[in-house]
Amino acid sequence: MKTLVLHGFAGSPGAFARFFSDAGAPCLPGHGSAPDASSWEDAVARLEPDEPVAVFGYSMGARLALALALRRPEAVTELILESGTAGIEDAVQRARRRADDDALAGFIEREGMENFVDRWEQHPALASLRPFAVQLRPE
Repeated sequence: MKTLVLHGFAGSPGAFARFFSDAGAPCLPGHGSAPDASSWEDAVARLEPDEPVAVFGYSMGARLALALALRRPEAVTELILESGTAGIEDAVQRARRRADDDALAGFIEREGMENFVDRWEQHPALASLRPFAVQLRPE
């Protein structure tokens, strides 16, 4: 059975290569050389496999994986979601999250991806992972 691996925001197709060496791992819209998607539906449509696949998605990739499974259940034989949800049900919280995401997108457009990554890596939730960063960098 083939596996489709979907990386998270600011990730790359090789993010999980160590764990899924024979998997198909596309570069998601807005990442690397992949063109931007005009909509969420467009991003999901680009993923539609030619044959049934197991799908692993991380974070943003998990949301795309879930959307693909809902859109084409016959094409997804297994679904593995890591650090992803179906979305925020509460309208106020959803609006707050969208505003935060828009602000973050504005920061990236103004300051560039390198500054975003530097800022992201300073997040307190990631502090315990810093010692492992060098070990996990590709050679």
